[in-house]
Amino acid sequence: WVTDALRIKASASVSVRNEEEEVFKSPFHTDFKREKDMARRGTYDVVNSKSIGYEAVLGVSYTKMVKKNYVTFNGGYNVSSTDLRSHGYSVLGFPADELNDPGFGLDYHPEKKPTGNSELSRMAGFFGNLNYTYDNRYFADFSVRADASSRFGADKRWAVFWSAGVGYNLHNEVFLKKLEWVSLLRLRASYGVTGGQNFNPYQAMTTYRFITDKWYGYGSGAEMLALGNDDLKWQSTVQKNFGLDLGMWKDRLTLTFNYYHKLSENSLTDVTLPPSLGFPSYKENLGEVVNEGWEFTLRGFVVKKEDFNIMLSVNGAQNNNKLKKISNSLKAFNEEQDKQVENKVMARYVEGQSLNTIWVVRSLGIDPANGKELFLDKNGKRTYDWNADDYVAEATTDPRLYGNLGLGIFYRGFSLNTYVNYSLGEKAYNQTLVDRVENADKHYNCDRRVLYDRWHKPGDETFFKDVKDASVTRPTSRFVQKNNYLNMTSLNVAYEFNPRLLEPLRIKYLKLAFYMTDLFRISTMKAERGLDYPFARTFTTSLQIRF
Repeated sequence: WVTDALRIKASASVSVRNEEEEVFKSPFHTDFKREKDMARRGTYDVVNSKSIGYEAVLGVSYTKMVKKNYVTFNGGYNVSSTDLRSHGYSVLGFPADELNDPGFGLDYHPEKKPTGNSELSRMAGFFGNLNYTYDNRYFADFSVRADASSRFGADKRWAVFWSAGVGYNLHNEVFLKKLEWVSLLRLRASYGVTGGQNFNPYQAMTTYRFITDKWYGYGSGAEMLALGNDDLKWQSTVQKNFGLDLGMWKDRLTLTFNYYHKLSENSLTDVTLPPSLGFPSYKENLGEVVNEGWEFTLRGFVVKKEDFNIMLSVNGAQNNNKLKKISNSLKAFNEEQDKQVENKVMARYVEGQSLNTIWVVRSLGIDPANGKELFLDKNGKRTYDWNADDYVAEATTDPRLYGNLGLGIFYRGFSLNTYVNYSLGEKAYNQTLVDRVENADKHYNCDRRVLYDRWHKPGDETFFKDVKDASVTRPTSRFVQKNNYLNMTSLNVAYEFNPRLLEPLRIKYLKLAFYMTDLFRISTMKAERGLDYPFARTFTTSLQIRF
């Protein structure tokens, strides 16, 4: 603290984090059902990690008000460092369920070597932020950062990012103050360039890996793990935003709307090298991705009294992305994907298309005459042969509208809050029908549709192919379906007791609460959940008491 207007502040922090992960699989686990050698049944995997990080900031702030002008400045310098180290091992062969300590294992897993990892990254930078307001009607902001990170090439460590924004508080104009029902009306616009560094700490460096399973007369050898690039620079995103804030009837009803456009440049990708150079790829700044969309939040009080409130809210958004430029490595990736297509939709990267495109071969359905799937090739001709060259961009998983609905009820000490998320206009590939019906193994327990809903004889009009056809079902438009859904994600009910009723018991605060997640889900597409990302329905009851 220097003066009332000028302040200098310094801070520092240190964080230490230890993690231990242990996974024991019994010798009677289904993973070992085909293993006859008891000495290879049962595993114990251990991974331990420790990270140490520190951050220091030296900042200065200045505020000044002259008549209707108000200026604020914040600036400073910061440094940070993160050091992560981890190691792990796997033990094999356990005689029983109860003997689940690594010491009971017969040997280290022969196919899993001990692992070790070390990641060290550092960053330093300068920052500044200037805010100006005139008469609480017009305001402008400008910020700038200059950062250097060890995660990028030695010649491109530094990068400068900035943003600027302006706004207009229309509700403070004389002609709008006459409209008593308008409590807030603000227009906003901003433009800026941001960067990110959530990448491998050694992505710009040439790294090697020791060949520990072979020993030469003079020691162990090494092979190149990654080819460095001293010119690797920060990935940047150019962002534009236009917004509106509206409040009515003393903010009993509020609306926030934003339109944005984001262009990600210098995206980090792997560049494929000719085999003659002796290394398959290296990191380079190639690729551009555009994200464009809008979002809104509408919130209102149906009832607003001193001891009784009912609030409803809805927010929605739409986002569309498009690949503007891709590297030759991504083109090679597409070719490799097409060569090894299985029964799942594969990711493909094509300029002018969305990152979330569903790539499939067009299907005309199952031929009632023979139970085979009939396709359309890229020239529009009918064929029974599936070919990756006939891929089309059938749809995207981007919904036309998605968001949340909220309800809040508050009556004296009682409160109820619930949230429902929704998605409209979304398409998805129904992998459940592929795995559990059409490609299911009929020799084991399976869905009844495997035997009853598939084609059996000429003339059958079915969605699924011949029951005797055991071939793999490759990506086809037959399984692209609408995925509109409504999902009640949470319910929170609580009651806070009146403090006056608690005084005889010498209790200062008492609150009972019940919380539940994933109450129900309604969807136009029936599919298994929790296969890619686990979900769970939870019930929580809590009691908070203070004496």
